[in-house]
Amino acid sequence: MVDMVSALDVERVVAQLPVDVAACYTVSAATGHGVDDMFADIAHRLLNNMQRNAAASAEKTQTVTVVSESHCLHNCCPYR
Repeated sequence: MVDMVSALDVERVVAQLPVDVAACYTVSAATGHGVDDMFADIAHRLLNNMQRNAAASAEKTQTVTVVSESHCLHNCCPYR
């Protein structure tokens, strides 16, 4: 016996999730239908996210200048 999940059932469950759902897939464990496409799409989405994050990280990179002498007026710095 094959259990089917309707699109309406999927919509109801997704609406109750506490996260944003980027994609839903129609797959069959019995026949393998759609499984390869699902994993290919997930891999593509992960790669795109990694590339976007790397680009965003590169944009946030800042130059830091280290000064050998401290100009701190408090006693908190050990190298006064």
